[in-house]
Amino acid sequence: MSDERNRPILRISRPDYGRWKLKGNPFPIAGVTRCPIVGTADSSTPYPLIDPIMDSEVHGFISETLEGKEYGGMVVLGEWGAGKTYALRYIETLLGTIKTRPDAEEILAVYIERPAATLQDLVADICNHIGRARIANTLLELIFSDLAREVSKDSGEMHSRATRVQQEYELAAKSQLFADKNIINRITAPDAVLNPSTALSAIRTSGHNPMLLFDFAKESISMVLGPDRQLALDVSGHLAELALCSHDRAARLWQTFLSGRVVSRERTIATISGQNIWSFIMRILNHIGYTMVYWLIDEFEELEYQQQRRLSSLRAFLAEMRDLIDANLANFALVLASTPSSWDLYRDLNPPFVSRFVRTVPLPPNTVADLKRMIEYRLSFVRASDWPGSSLSPFTEDAIKALGRESDGNSRVAVQSCHILLWHAATVGLDEITAETVDKLSEISHTFLLTRDGGSRHDH
Repeated sequence: MSDERNRPILRISRPDYGRWKLKGNPFPIAGVTRCPIVGTADSSTPYPLIDPIMDSEVHGFISETLEGKEYGGMVVLGEWGAGKTYALRYIETLLGTIKTRPDAEEILAVYIERPAATLQDLVADICNHIGRARIANTLLELIFSDLAREVSKDSGEMHSRATRVQQEYELAAKSQLFADKNIINRITAPDAVLNPSTALSAIRTSGHNPMLLFDFAKESISMVLGPDRQLALDVSGHLAELALCSHDRAARLWQTFLSGRVVSRERTIATISGQNIWSFIMRILNHIGYTMVYWLIDEFEELEYQQQRRLSSLRAFLAEMRDLIDANLANFALVLASTPSSWDLYRDLNPPFVSRFVRTVPLPPNTVADLKRMIEYRLSFVRASDWPGSSLSPFTEDAIKALGRESDGNSRVAVQSCHILLWHAATVGLDEITAETVDKLSEISHTFLLTRDGGSRHDH
């Protein structure tokens, strides 16, 4: 009967993890995960990194950058499967759990799977992850709160900037029978300032054109971006139109901006580098309260493959990225994941760039002790507290040693293998996972894939 149970089978029933008082399978089949299974005791805190030294380095880096609000650079080095992706996802999730103030978001972490071939495209990827809607809403909040301040100046008397807006809307109201003549009062009310997209809708539904706010909006944005530089003024106009215009037009203006062109009335009036784009976006984010922004860039070795025969292009990219770092030494941090060989190449090509990463943390191959700690910890997240058996159950000590040989220090392979082995044991009714079970992993994996593919086709 025992031999029969050890045979991989096609789906006969749903896996029964409850036999070990487990709520589910805590080992992600992808080999990486951002956080524990939703619904467990703590679904917001990520599993710690397998290597305790690396875990300590990550916490030290986060504490250092958050306390100083100054640039910090860290590079995570490891071969394929060493756990670099999980390390970056871990940092992303960990940053998401930190609340420095209960009433505001102050930390923004942006994860990128791999760097684009040019800095301009990399910055565009970062900005698209942050989102046009978030930036547009931020700009509207900036514009409407500035208008509210201007309206309330001088004991209620209208300031000259606000007066111009008021006059434009009053003139427009005379030619529109159903226009709201008190629209300025409506869009400067506290509720409107707190909900800027609602205020914009109020302008449209009242029969007015939001673009009547353009000149005022451009001035509001320029005070944040820097009023003394022509490029800042040009960008302020571009972003003012993006914030106030229709959805389709805003989408085009956003992509135009990220491609490096600044336009006015459909005409390109300036070009802008990726470094400058990011500096302007940072000023906007800082203005609304973000005190730290983290870039988490995975697979940085891809740069070497993209530019394999063009080392001059790679050298130029690294120089541009170094300049971007030097232009954003406050409220900004950068974490890269790379293979050691690629990082050595980058050091040869551009030592000043590599010197911007004070913390260099290698991910060593996992030991059997590391695997045991990882398995025990993950199982504890989904196990009922009244379980009377071993904290490793259903894994045996011999199974973990066999997993160490099977995974050969590779974190991703180890986690994937644990998922499949636990699924198998829960499906066929094994009491425990032994070294002999691990020896059949290839056959079990084949059955797992057949079952999953069959389930996917059935589900669809």
